[in-house]
Amino acid sequence: MTPIKGKDAFLWVFKDGSWVVTVCAKTTSLEFDVEDIETTTVDSGTDRDYIPGYSDGTVGFEGLNTIDETTKYQFHEFISNRRVIHRCKMVLTDSAGRIVQYEFLAKVQRISLTNDAKTFSSNSLTLKLCGAVTETLVVTPSSSSGGSAGRIVEDHWTTTPGATSLTGASVKYGYEPNDIYELLDVERDGVGAFIITSGTPANNECKLDVSGNKVDFNTNTPFNPGEKVKMIFYLSV
Repeated sequence: MTPIKGKDAFLWVFKDGSWVVTVCAKTTSLEFDVEDIETTTVDSGTDRDYIPGYSDGTVGFEGLNTIDETTKYQFHEFISNRRVIHRCKMVLTDSAGRIVQYEFLAKVQRISLTNDAKTFSSNSLTLKLCGAVTETLVVTPSSSSGGSAGRIVEDHWTTTPGATSLTGASVKYGYEPNDIYELLDVERDGVGAFIITSGTPANNECKLDVSGNKVDFNTNTPFNPGEKVKMIFYLSV
C-alpha cells in the first residue's frame, strides 16, 4: 500500500468579493483546544471521565512583508484591519490529489513585525477563530483550460533571458505549463503578476496558454538574466 502524505496548506482571505491567498507565507498552522468537562463519579473507579466541551481555535501565520502584492492579502492589511472579523479558509491537499478546505471567521489576536538588518522583514500573526468551522471539499474552479482541477502546487521555473514566455519543466516537480489547470498566484523574482484569462498580457500581467504549453508575459518586459518565476496553481488531472 502506498502511503499518502500531506503536502500543501494555504491560508486564504475573502477580499473585495473574491478569495485571495495570503502573501509570502513561510509557515501556516490551524490549531484547536477542546475544553475538558469532567464527569467522574464515585462509580468511575480510579480513572477520571471526561466529555468534550467548547473548543477554541487559532490560525498561526509567519511570512515576509510586502506592500505591493495587491492581488494577495498582505500583512499590512491585517494590521490595518486588526479590529475586523475576517472570512478565511485553510486549503489542504495531499499527495493523492485530495483537496479539502476549512472555512471560518476569525479576528486578529496577536500580530508582530520584526526585522533583521541582514534579511527581509518578517511577520507573525495569530488569528482567533470566531464561531464554527465548516469542512468541505474544495469546489472545482471554473477554467477555460479543460480537464479538471487536482491538488494545489507551489513550484518555480528558471527563465531564458530576453524571452517573454515561460516554457519548459519546473525546478521542483518537473511540471510544464500544460500540466496546469488554473493559475492562482504568479511572482517574478518576488514581484506579483496579475493573472488574466483572455487578451494579451500588458503591464505586469500574465496568461496561461495550455495549448501552447507556456505562460505569456508582457512582450515589453522580457526576463532578466537569472530571473525566476514562482507559481501556485491547480494541477490538471
